[in-house]
Amino acid sequence: MAMGGNKLRKLEFLAADALREGADTLITAGAIQSNHVRQTAAVAAKLGLHCVALLENPIGTTAENYLTNGNRLCWICSIPRLKCATH
Repeated sequence: MAMGGNKLRKLEFLAADALREGADTLITAGAIQSNHVRQTAAVAAKLGLHCVALLENPIGTTAENYLTNGNRLCWICSIPRLKCATH
């Protein structure tokens, strides 16, 4: 990948684990213009995996420039804010 940093380094281990477990899809969540989401989509594509990205609009803007620029590596649809449960 032509990206770097600690997020990509962590993703390297997570993707390797997903492949080892036989996964066919990487799932991630983040803001509309999240670099982590973009990197996850790129890694999934490179590895031949599907990617599901749960995107949120944390600043609540309706500015078209913010909503349509950013994560162009995936199909985007809006979902309501989700609450995550932890174990």
